[in-house]
Amino acid sequence: MRADDFVPFASFSSVASAQAAKALLETEDVECLLDPSDPFAVALVSGSQGVRLLVVSHLQHRARLVLSQTHFSEQELRFLTTGDLSEAE
Repeated sequence: MRADDFVPFASFSSVASAQAAKALLETEDVECLLDPSDPFAVALVSGSQGVRLLVVSHLQHRARLVLSQTHFSEQELRFLTTGDLSEAE
């Protein structure tokens, strides 16, 4: 898949939350990635601007459907990924 095939889909306040959403989408065969141009995603630290998740353009509808059927808050996603229950700074 080429980089041009991916479009911004969602933004998360932490890398952990973005990674959890990415993992969930990948289990449903939705190709996605963390925005490689996002310095916070590359450095694996969270920042005030958040972390963008990109999906393949023709799978946007499927990605929305998958995430709409989940009822996890960002804090719960972060806990599932890291085991940390603290609030994001």
